[in-house]
Amino acid sequence: MRRALIVGVMILIAAVTCTPASDDGGAAQPAPPPGGPIHGLSVVSDQVDDLSSIEAIRAHLARLSSDAERAAEIFRLSNKYRHQANPPHEFLGSDDHAHEPVKILNVSGYCKCCCAAALLMALGREAGISARGWALTHHSVSEIFYDRSWHMFDLSLMNYFITDAGRVAGVEDLIALKGRLINREHSPFIDEHGIYQSRFRSLPAGELSDYEVDGSHVYEYNYTEGHRIGLSLRAGEAIVRNWGNKGRHVNERQLDFWQAPLDDVGPVNSQLYLKDYYPGYRMGLVGNGELDYTLDLEGGTYRGGLLSEENTTVSRVGGAAALTLASPGRGEIVVPFSSSYVLLGGTIRGRFVRAGDGAIRVSISRNHGLDWETVWTAGQEGVFDAVIDL
Repeated sequence: MRRALIVGVMILIAAVTCTPASDDGGAAQPAPPPGGPIHGLSVVSDQVDDLSSIEAIRAHLARLSSDAERAAEIFRLSNKYRHQANPPHEFLGSDDHAHEPVKILNVSGYCKCCCAAALLMALGREAGISARGWALTHHSVSEIFYDRSWHMFDLSLMNYFITDAGRVAGVEDLIALKGRLINREHSPFIDEHGIYQSRFRSLPAGELSDYEVDGSHVYEYNYTEGHRIGLSLRAGEAIVRNWGNKGRHVNERQLDFWQAPLDDVGPVNSQLYLKDYYPGYRMGLVGNGELDYTLDLEGGTYRGGLLSEENTTVSRVGGAAALTLASPGRGEIVVPFSSSYVLLGGTIRGRFVRAGDGAIRVSISRNHGLDWETVWTAGQEGVFDAVIDL
């Protein structure tokens, strides 16, 4: 499946031609530079729901005929693409967590209760349904309103409760019935050992645990929207996406607060619930991949993939095309890298030529060029190969 997806991407790129577009007056617009990026590439599969943007999710939910069906589908999608684990920390807001629906379902694939509550609120409202959050005694949940009542879907523990009347209970039902709903008899997602479907927590005998409701109150879990999953590729660039965790994640340098059992494969152990929400799935829940870019110096299309260049040209050195100074002095090229996923590191491999008192330096910027950090300088003269750790 993954091999077919990558082949599909390459076919799509090969089929795209730089046909000049026309403006309202019918005049042809200039073609983009040779080798420039092609944006908006989309890879779809009959095995994976298209959740690549909030618009795609909204369209997916709009195909259903009732708000009850849409609420159940949000619950299913969350169970399929979101795992219970300490949330990714982006250090952007008051709680630092990534409360962005498309990011949660596509990029990280894991979070905890406040993020999951925000996820339900965001997607419910995008589907045109009223939604609200609740801060319980020790837990965060949210509800969706349909059929003239509120219904709690706990995307975090992957659970909800059914009333004796056969409807999905709301938090006010849990409060009014003082725990009489919080048991296996009223939940299809608690196993014989009292463990929730998320495999993360359990319901101790005689205790309300996560669903204690003393002092519970309605709470607005903030979220953001706007992230989109898309591909932009240049001539000489390829992306490989592997579904199977390599142990890489956005908080890998802060292991003291990141414990995520994401290395299971298929519906086993902490991901046992996948047997219901992803039948036949035998790979890891969270994917990793690689982005590879080889500058085409020989053909010259590399220029279309640069952000800028100054005083450089391509010359023949030892019979091979090489990037050199166009005139004595200083020259540079700036190669941009961007992704709708998370860039966790990288390397530069190349053959370098340093002569006399010349200098070669590699710098990176992590904030769109506002600041630059030198990560490598050529320490020897002559022709040599180097692998530079970024």
